[in-house]
Amino acid sequence: MKVWKGNIKGNPSIGLFIFLTEDFGLIGFDVEDKIVKRLEEIFEVPFYKVSIGGTNLIGVFVTGNSKKLLVPSIIYPHELKELERITDVIVLETKLNALGNNIVIGKEAIAVNPRLEQEIKELLAKEFQKPVYDLTIRKHGIIGALIVEFNRRVLVGNIAKESDIQKIKEIFKAERINVGSVNFGSPFIRSGLVLNSKGYIIGDKTTGHEIALIEETFY
Repeated sequence: MKVWKGNIKGNPSIGLFIFLTEDFGLIGFDVEDKIVKRLEEIFEVPFYKVSIGGTNLIGVFVTGNSKKLLVPSIIYPHELKELERITDVIVLETKLNALGNNIVIGKEAIAVNPRLEQEIKELLAKEFQKPVYDLTIRKHGIIGALIVEFNRRVLVGNIAKESDIQKIKEIFKAERINVGSVNFGSPFIRSGLVLNSKGYIIGDKTTGHEIALIEETFY
């Protein structure tokens, strides 16, 4: 398992700039080449520099898995064309453009912000062949920012209540679930943690205790 503790452009919220699968990674178009090379070594997948709607916040706007990528309708035609060279892409017409913050594609199920349009929920169920569940954490709908799920293991932000934790466990059929934080207390787990089966990267403000909980959860 390979690990890197660092930042991107001085920002410890590294997950804002990255989307990762077991087969490829996407990263903001203006991230330094030396960081991209480091990530390719850690995760053992090719990385592609891209943009969504002219921004480099890939982790905010993109979600999906190795086979299907979900992007918001703010994407420009040339950006869409670049992504379609990598994998299948589905453009979602929704008011909740920050898909990475509002949708969690898990191994067994999909959790979404309850405010997501019903037709989008039905489309997700059909495309991914997984049940779709509404979920909030302390009444926050931005569950994608507060949860990292990987192979039935889940780390959820430390604002979660016991009832939230139980629902998350049921939705994802979680074999292991922990409550934690990144970057010295931030509950927005996805912003400070990116991982696949080969390793993980964390924001450079993350403490030793937080790292220990990440490793206990996923490895």
